[in-house]
This record gives sequence, structure tokens and C-alpha cells, in this order.
Amino acid sequence: TVDNVRQLLTDIDSSLNRPLSEKNYACGCDIYDWNHPQDPFHFVKALILRDHWLCVVTLFGFEISEYSLEYQLPNFGECWWAPS
Repeated sequence: TVDNVRQLLTDIDSSLNRPLSEKNYACGCDIYDWNHPQDPFHFVKALILRDHWLCVVTLFGFEISEYSLEYQLPNFGECWWAPS
């Protein structure tokens, strides 16, 4: 069962099976981090897709699902969707 596997993994690594801290992605939307001089753009993540249409479909699908699930999962909130 799932509980047995979780217990087995906890026996292997005791740092597992602990609740994760909740993150809020709708605040602190800096692109450039002045306090991190060796990698100031460490907030920026990217995925390169070769097919333009796949990229567009993925973009719209993900944004629509994020925006529609924001009320059930608060960490889906983002800066540009947050009300002023």
C-alpha cells in the first residue's frame, strides 16, 4: 500500500515523510536579485520548446489552469494576476 511504501522510504531516509512548507508565489516577484551577486537572475526559470504551436498551446493551457485553480490552491497565485 501507499502507507507501507512511505514507511519504507522513511526508514531509508529519515528526512522524508515530513510536511512541506507552504510557499506563496504571488509576492516577492523580483526578476533581478541584488542580494545574490553571483547569480542575480536565479529567480528566472525557462523551458525551451522547439515547436512554436506546442509552446503556445502549453502556455495558454497552463495559464488557464493556473488561473482557474488559484482559489483551490493559493500558491498558484502570481504577481500579474493579483488584483491591484
